[in-house]
Amino acid sequence: MEWLASQVQALVAAVDSLFRWLVGTADGRSTYAVTRWVFLRALGLIYLIAFVSFWVQVRGLIGSQGILPAQQYLHPLRIGDSNVECRRCGRTYEVEDEQHI
Repeated sequence: MEWLASQVQALVAAVDSLFRWLVGTADGRSTYAVTRWVFLRALGLIYLIAFVSFWVQVRGLIGSQGILPAQQYLHPLRIGDSNVECRRCGRTYEVEDEQHI
């Protein structure tokens, strides 16, 4: 039983030292430098995955033959029509002229 208690104590000490290193308290002061570094890299990786996923799907989503053919919605804006109708939802949107803003 003493052997098991010493093994558990050693494991807890190892986990505690790893935790102290991770949050930056190995020298007694809390800096969170490693945690901040890991968090920012993980957040950057999440953004990278999101934008790569969008890049792969963009032609199918908003291309000329995509789910939302943007050309038919942008054409009235190019010719100066201020009433843009959303054919899917049945709403009409007023686009303000830049001179009035």
